[in-house]
Amino acid sequence: TLPWPFYSTVTALLLASRGNLPLHACAVELAGQAVLLCGASGAGKSTLCAALVADGARLLSDDLSVIQPGTAAQPHRVLPGRPGIRLFPAIAAQQRGIMAKPVEDDHRDKVMANWPARAASGAAAIGAIILLQDGPAPTGPAARFAILQQQLFRPKWMQVLPGIQDRFLTLAALAKDARLVALPPIGPDSSRDGAARIREVQAALFTR
Repeated sequence: TLPWPFYSTVTALLLASRGNLPLHACAVELAGQAVLLCGASGAGKSTLCAALVADGARLLSDDLSVIQPGTAAQPHRVLPGRPGIRLFPAIAAQQRGIMAKPVEDDHRDKVMANWPARAASGAAAIGAIILLQDGPAPTGPAARFAILQQQLFRPKWMQVLPGIQDRFLTLAALAKDARLVALPPIGPDSSRDGAARIREVQAALFTR
């Protein structure tokens, strides 16, 4: 059998070749809008994603989030991905109503957690992008574009795959139009209260 990163890479390349934008991010649907969770590896994207799903959000995607470019009549949308999240066992043990199984070849010994009833079945328009990092979110189109460019899934492949101009146009539109909020990273042993993080995400989505 082939390692799981092979399949996610093939999926990302296939969807990118069809004009979509793959990002290294998690995504949930909250109040009918997609919330993207971005950040460096280890920033706590999956941990926060699991907390939001456990609180009632619908899971859109874990690790690989694919953006469908918008049109004049339709905003950018996040396509639904696999109905599971890779979590550290300690985080998975805190969740209720899930099915969990080990992930083969995962050097961090994560498990795949599934909420069968909490997976979104359709695409959702982007309501906010949460950037898990220390410090404030960048301001200005150029700085916002640069930080979002860092979130590309398999960036070296995305640079050479045909259609790079269209992907960068989609990225530039997100940098210009999307609500971008920075929140502190969260680790598997973080002392930050999960309910407080959920309130922060809700505030990012609903507060103007």
